[in-house]
Amino acid sequence: VRVATLRRVFRRTSRSNNSCPKATFVLSARNALVLFVLAALLSIGATVYNLSKPPDSGGLAKNTYGTRAHGHRGIYEILEKLRVPVRRSLTPPPMGLGSNDRLLLIAPDQNLVEYESEHLARTAEWIENGGHAVVVLASYADDTWEKLSDNEIWDTTVIEELGFPALALTEISLEAETTTSADLVADRERAQREKVVGVEVTKERSTRLTSATLINDLTYLAADVRQLRLPAKKLQVIETTTATTEVSALTVTSEDDVNYTLVAMFPQGRGQVTVVTDSALFNNYLVDKSDNAVLTVNLLGGGGRSLVFDEFYHGLMARGNPLWLLTLPHYGWLFVIVAFGVAAWIWRQAVALGPPLSPKPVSRRSLGEYLDAMATLFTRSRQKRFLLYELRRGVVWALRERLSLSPGQENVTDVAAALERHHPEKAGHLRSANQKIDGLLGQKQSVDDAQFLEVSREINRCL
Repeated sequence: VRVATLRRVFRRTSRSNNSCPKATFVLSARNALVLFVLAALLSIGATVYNLSKPPDSGGLAKNTYGTRAHGHRGIYEILEKLRVPVRRSLTPPPMGLGSNDRLLLIAPDQNLVEYESEHLARTAEWIENGGHAVVVLASYADDTWEKLSDNEIWDTTVIEELGFPALALTEISLEAETTTSADLVADRERAQREKVVGVEVTKERSTRLTSATLINDLTYLAADVRQLRLPAKKLQVIETTTATTEVSALTVTSEDDVNYTLVAMFPQGRGQVTVVTDSALFNNYLVDKSDNAVLTVNLLGGGGRSLVFDEFYHGLMARGNPLWLLTLPHYGWLFVIVAFGVAAWIWRQAVALGPPLSPKPVSRRSLGEYLDAMATLFTRSRQKRFLLYELRRGVVWALRERLSLSPGQENVTDVAAALERHHPEKAGHLRSANQKIDGLLGQKQSVDDAQFLEVSREINRCL
């Protein structure tokens, strides 16, 4: 009876455990490999996408992407709106330049000019074969140029690398020598207004274009130009131009009747180089003043040539990440071909993984199954004497635990005496069953099934 009760309890427990839902996702080798490959592809794709965007530096740089006062985006967009063919070039010149292109170098980085001079040597050859280049020298009014010129001594300049001797440049000031108190108050008020609205404060002065020394091909520059706005301090000009019949020059006359050369054109082989002495004319804060934009458009947009703004010598090609090469068509296709070949080779050499194996069932038995198996074993072996002995021993142990007796009182006499105080009938059944088990164990004949069943029922009445 006791065994049957335990069997039913453990069968219910086994059924309840089997009804629990099983986990469906298993982090197998295949799933881990797929997740790793997807993460790598997403990371590379996101990096290449970010690098494929224009390197505009948030509009802070001094190039055609710059939107601050010292940037050159204004002149680029003016020419673009006037439908002048313009484009930016990040590759070293003269790569990608044709015979109908005009190269524009606006205040190139002096470090790049010195360390990447071989590209300028090839640009000089392109000019001699019929190319046209416009070189705009860095302005003295630029704080960055001022710091560099004080701390560095350059071995070469962009003009010298293009095959010309060094030009005699000088710095002049267009400010009046005497300044009244009213002018100082006006300047102070204007500076405060510009500081409030966030505009870079730059002193300027209007200078009338009264004459243009035109020895050759610069007559078209004076069209519709009546007045220019130039930096009042630190204007860079050519001190003495090697004026010959082969040089064209644009000179401006200040209000004190002094002539200054701002633009000079030099022939070189079948091509020509136009030098603009001060990059301030192309900056955002001066390009819309007076007739500066008209002069700039006449200088850069004439002749029916496509205008190429060089950004290599502004440092925009040095992106600091080798994955930027994937944004270039040739390197991108090369990477795709190599990646496809490697993937095909890995696919052929790898071992194909099959579907994941189902989890192996637990091999150990439950307690109910163990009791069934042991009962069947002992029944078939006809070891009823052993079963009677173990049954009595187990009942006495269970009663001792229930009555809270000490371990040394694990015998029938002590247990029956303690049980008699609470359940006299159960104590009598225990003594009677104990006598019958002793008699069956002491007889020489085998114990039959009827005797075994009778004694088992009587001793179970004690529980």
